Amino acid sequence: MLKINFSDKDIISPKTLKFLGFSQDKDGYLTDTKTSERILDSDGQYAEVANFGGVTNGSTIIFKNNLVSLVRIFDSHFAKKA
Repeated sequence: MLKINFSDKDIISPKTLKFLGFSQDKDGYLTDTKTSERILDSDGQYAEVANFGGVTNGSTIIFKNNLVSLVRIFDSHFAKKA
């Protein structure tokens, strides 16, 4: 069974961000650790750490931590593999 939980707390730690190759800038946006450039999410907006939902396999596609973003990612990325 797949269980999905959303939280209003900051659920991603700086260590996890570093492991993924990201960091957080002074305004709370995800940045690339190597270039310090802000990362775009799946909606084409700058990804905020507070809205971080995850990263898909194989590509750097950041999605927000809400059901609409999760469904869009599933439909566009994972449904093709089924």
